[in-house]
Amino acid sequence: MRLAERFLLPIFSSSPAIRSTATTFENRSSSRPSGRPAMREYLDVLSTGGAPQGGTPRPPSEEQIATLQAIFPAATRDQAIAALNSANNNLDGAVQYLLDNQPNTPTVPSS
Repeated sequence: MRLAERFLLPIFSSSPAIRSTATTFENRSSSRPSGRPAMREYLDVLSTGGAPQGGTPRPPSEEQIATLQAIFPAATRDQAIAALNSANNNLDGAVQYLLDNQPNTPTVPSS
């Protein structure tokens, strides 16, 4: 009994910790520099390829261009950049773009 009184009583009799108002959702969303809620700003960044709303999208990285050219060896650098730009620098979207917009190349029948 003494052990429980010694360790548990101070825990249950103490007052709860005071929570800072700076960490509440309402204060975080209203203190954004743009005045927009954080989630809306996050979704805007995702949908515009990292550009602020109304801004120009960031250019594709060299790594993204090299990845597309490794997947599509016949694609030129300009085609890879165009695919990334059309997909807001989303690599999966750029791959889909290149799959959908491949030039019609004649297939050689195997004999």
